[in-house]
Amino acid sequence: MTYQHQVIKEMEAKGYTVLKTIRLNKAGYPDLLCLKDGTVTWIEVKEEKDTLKPLQKKRIDELKKLKFEAYCLQKNKGIIY
Repeated sequence: MTYQHQVIKEMEAKGYTVLKTIRLNKAGYPDLLCLKDGTVTWIEVKEEKDTLKPLQKKRIDELKKLKFEAYCLQKNKGIIY
């Protein structure tokens, strides 16, 4: 099981509807869109040796500026950004 699949299962167990963003009209947005009780949480998921790219950091910052919860999770490290 991939780390992303594990995160999806954990969020669904917490009652979130989880949508995997496969392709958006703009690059760099987080992998998962999690919806629950009128809130939106964006999660970028990284495997253990993967790195967060500058554009992905920029998109997380943009989403936070818009008052969304957004962060990056990395396997065996938790929230890294």
